[in-house]
Amino acid sequence: MPALEYRVFVTSDSIHVKDEEDSWHPVDSALSAHLSYAGSSAAPWGVGRRLSAEEKKERTVRLRKATRQTLRIAARSLQVDLVFLVDCTGSMDPWIAAVKESIHFIHRSLLDDNNQLQVDVAFVRYTDYDVGDNRTTVLPFTHHLASFQAFVGAITAKGGDDGPEDVLGGLRAVCGLHDRQGSTRILVHIADYPCHGGFFEPDSYPEGDRDGLTIPGAMRDIKNLDIQYHFGYITPHTKTMIEAFNADFVCCSTYPLVSASRTSYPDGAISPSVISALSVPLDPDVPDWGEDSEWGKTWRDCIVQIKRYILPHSLRECFADLGSLEMTTTEETLFLAMHPFERGGIRMCYRAYSPGLHKSYVVKVFQDVTKHSIEKPYLTDMLTQIVAARFAIEFQNIARERGLRIPCFKYCVASVVRIHAPDTEPHPMYAALESELDMKLGTWVNFNGNNGYVCSDTAYEPLQAFSDWSFVVSNRTHLVCDLQGLVLHGGWAITLSDPAIHHKDTLRFEGANNAEMGFQAFFKTHTCGATCKELGLEGNVYTN
Repeated sequence: MPALEYRVFVTSDSIHVKDEEDSWHPVDSALSAHLSYAGSSAAPWGVGRRLSAEEKKERTVRLRKATRQTLRIAARSLQVDLVFLVDCTGSMDPWIAAVKESIHFIHRSLLDDNNQLQVDVAFVRYTDYDVGDNRTTVLPFTHHLASFQAFVGAITAKGGDDGPEDVLGGLRAVCGLHDRQGSTRILVHIADYPCHGGFFEPDSYPEGDRDGLTIPGAMRDIKNLDIQYHFGYITPHTKTMIEAFNADFVCCSTYPLVSASRTSYPDGAISPSVISALSVPLDPDVPDWGEDSEWGKTWRDCIVQIKRYILPHSLRECFADLGSLEMTTTEETLFLAMHPFERGGIRMCYRAYSPGLHKSYVVKVFQDVTKHSIEKPYLTDMLTQIVAARFAIEFQNIARERGLRIPCFKYCVASVVRIHAPDTEPHPMYAALESELDMKLGTWVNFNGNNGYVCSDTAYEPLQAFSDWSFVVSNRTHLVCDLQGLVLHGGWAITLSDPAIHHKDTLRFEGANNAEMGFQAFFKTHTCGATCKELGLEGNVYTN
């Protein structure tokens, strides 16, 4: 049997592997589904053939080798080539101002959320054949913000004498752009109508592109260039086109080549990890809990089952078999908001309220709808947070024994809820649950990331030392990172949430665990400060 050859691409929150059958697999789902079951990706909820111990070991080795291959392109996640492809025909006129705001917001978020990113940005404007030779305009990749803003600001919507537009001509222009070797390539495409070829009536060119361009050819070029394609639709008229875009390339894959989402004015937080998260309207207002006239409009009541890990008694428990950690299960009624109030790179946040406990919560749901009925990703996140909480307690105990003055920081108590409601049946719906933080009491800060980002404010150096210490105290097997949370006014109390833990074993803390690549990324950008020196961490580096 010939050896499997894998191709890998990395985003800021995931690693995908292509196997010999030309199918893509996210490493986290590949490890969970492929190592436990054969056949359908839905096998954990149905009937599947259990793999033998030998098969599990063989697949584990292959996937770990594939993950290690990403070490050579670790820097890729810090070098991004971002191109916007926008339908600028007359039908887009009502939306063009909001689209411009969205574009600037996405670009600004990339730069603000990670000061290590090297972002080049390009813009392709397309219209339709009735405009003639000027139907496509291109701004090549540039890192000059003023040039990009001026170009986008001058864009107007005109042309288009039927519904469909010259989409394939726009995609051809995108593929002709000269980007940087080894960069992460992201395409954000915004449109209200599909390409020619009978997807919408009336169509002046129902047989397809007049220049002979085809959907399979365009998608093949996108795929060969490793472009991550995110499509934001203004109207539902583009649905059939997106299905056609994916038809030839996802029949055996675990995710679509083109991810589509409805665009809306992005008044929530958007991180670089999911550029396509322009969907779902946000509602910042707190619902009037218990008001009958608002039931079904702004809130609803649900019966939820709540699972919660008990805090490990020591780090020794964190290093051992995590399957032995104790867990409690309770059931109660929650009032749940109908719309999210905030959107991050991976999750959406909904307000919730317990009428029995008179307490406010935040319910976090993955934006990837395929995870809504799967409990494991939420349990993994909860496990990661409870282990990080024990590391944080031990670090502060040692620091204070040494007489160090450092901020007091702790992790939110995380739970996993199974929601029982008529619209979630027959499949269950899962989510993460945390107590709501009062954002008026402080400032939210991202101290470091899971792929090398480090906050430049030296006031938070003890948090960087915590990540460094976690690697040393665990004998170089764990690294707690992606530290983020609410800094109370005065700076001496911090509540953390949503950590990542890199671990030598890729089967632990799946999802955000970048293993050796994560170790390397952290120590590439981390500089030891006073706390590291006091704890004897200075000079600690990562080597394979």
